[in-house]
Amino acid sequence: MNATLKYVEEKAGQADKLVAELVKEVQKANKEVEKHGKEVEKVKTKTEAAEPMTKEDVDAIDITIDKADTPSTEEVQ
Repeated sequence: MNATLKYVEEKAGQADKLVAELVKEVQKANKEVEKHGKEVEKVKTKTEAAEPMTKEDVDAIDITIDKADTPSTEEVQ
């Protein structure tokens, strides 16, 4: 019976250590989530009044490639 009690005591100690490690990881994750939340709020504030681009805005974007790293073997139509 003493051997069983000693075994249970050892396992309880191991479980306590694992729980303490888990608590630390949860606290660390919560800090990261809080930091991320603050960054999200900054972006939301910056983009609050932003409007989506219109089709005309998108069509007006210059997509001409002035210089390519490798020559093209195909003609673009």
